[in-house]
Amino acid sequence: MSTYFPTPKEINDRMLAVIYPTGVYYCDKGQAHGGDYKLIAHLPYSSLILRWDAKIIHPDKHIASLLRKWVLENAQKIISRKGAQFEISTCGQWITLGEK
Repeated sequence: MSTYFPTPKEINDRMLAVIYPTGVYYCDKGQAHGGDYKLIAHLPYSSLILRWDAKIIHPDKHIASLLRKWVLENAQKIISRKGAQFEISTCGQWITLGEK
């Protein structure tokens, strides 16, 4: 029996980071929940504390660890910019990261 290991490109293609007015939402396009992509985590702009929304990210532990790594790496890029201005819309709305 062989084990499937997704490539980094497959993980990038599978994951989605959505910018909303309250924070960044990380979703798995490979799984559906309630008719939409499965929400994995949420990074609020005000606290910059990553909140995991899915108790089980993926039934396969190896894939789950890759998805978790992708979310952490992408969230860290935003967290490291604490205090900086961050554009949240294409109509000129900006927020200050980490400002409550």
